[in-house]
Amino acid sequence: MLTQKEMEKVASLVGLAYEVRDRDSILGLMSEAFPDLFGNSSSVFIPIDPQTGNMKFVGRRLWNHHERVLLQYILYYAPFGPFVKSGWLGVGSTVAFYSDIVSYPGFEESAYMREFMSQVPMHYCLGIKFLCQGDLVGILGLHRTKGLGDFSPRERMIAELVAPHFSKALHRISFLESADLSGEIEVPVMILDLDGNPIYANEKARRIIEGSPTSEIPEPGLGTMPMFFRARGGVYRLRSFSLGTAFPKILPKEFGELRDRRSRKGVRVVFLEPMQERFPVRKRMQEQGLTPRQQQVVSKVAQGYSNRGISESLGISEQTVKDHLHDIFEKLRIRNRCELILYFGDRTENPKGTTP
Repeated sequence: MLTQKEMEKVASLVGLAYEVRDRDSILGLMSEAFPDLFGNSSSVFIPIDPQTGNMKFVGRRLWNHHERVLLQYILYYAPFGPFVKSGWLGVGSTVAFYSDIVSYPGFEESAYMREFMSQVPMHYCLGIKFLCQGDLVGILGLHRTKGLGDFSPRERMIAELVAPHFSKALHRISFLESADLSGEIEVPVMILDLDGNPIYANEKARRIIEGSPTSEIPEPGLGTMPMFFRARGGVYRLRSFSLGTAFPKILPKEFGELRDRRSRKGVRVVFLEPMQERFPVRKRMQEQGLTPRQQQVVSKVAQGYSNRGISESLGISEQTVKDHLHDIFEKLRIRNRCELILYFGDRTENPKGTTP
């Protein structure tokens, strides 16, 4: 358990994370505050392109770390490191130690340790994934030399407390960096009140939500999974942000009262991204060897059904649904429902056939 003083320190840090407005400021905050919290001897933040999942050199942040060594990691050593090699970046908890994945002292004899880690220098690593609403925007490695010892359960607890909040703050900053909000916004966007009712929607968003209850759009909170909204025109990927200070500029003049901070409480701006089909759905599922029943399960997942909902809809047990999903994941070489939805895009067809 953390002490009262430690909890106050974490709470103060989280509050500061939401106040900063740019990438340099939030990364600077981590560089200054984290050594005191975690006792790390060095650290490195590596941005991730949410669209491709690739590491980026531009936007990195180093503390007691050499850029030459980081470049070696990105260009060559990353696939041999525990976090990438184990698949932790794609699945699993947002916080992990090297010692969760590899066994010391055997790991000490590895080429990765001898050739790369000795250059940092580092012996232990605590990794944090900054993941929000399905977008992985960066990873942070906190390092310790051998003499400092491995990170403790206490430091894991602190990392698990701060990670969701820094993820949310970095997600907003990354979105603002990539989105063009200076002129007329090309993508569908709407602003919802505390109850999920639309206060404003541009023309593209109005066409999408017409006849669809926006009150069903979930509030993301600190969630890591992507959010989806089914409208008459298909399924849309959502990215939701508090209105904050960055977004009021997109409002027409008649909504000027929302430019007042006190009027923005609970108000959020939501961007909608259509889920595009890469190929005809049924043909693609058949090509991947999915049975008619598995195709039905995929369709229900894409429509947002839970395992219980799929069970009731198809008249099969929840365990059978889980078994089908396991087999589907194996065939498609994916790991979860989110990847399944992204794999097929807007999969609204209802394949025929009831063969289990």
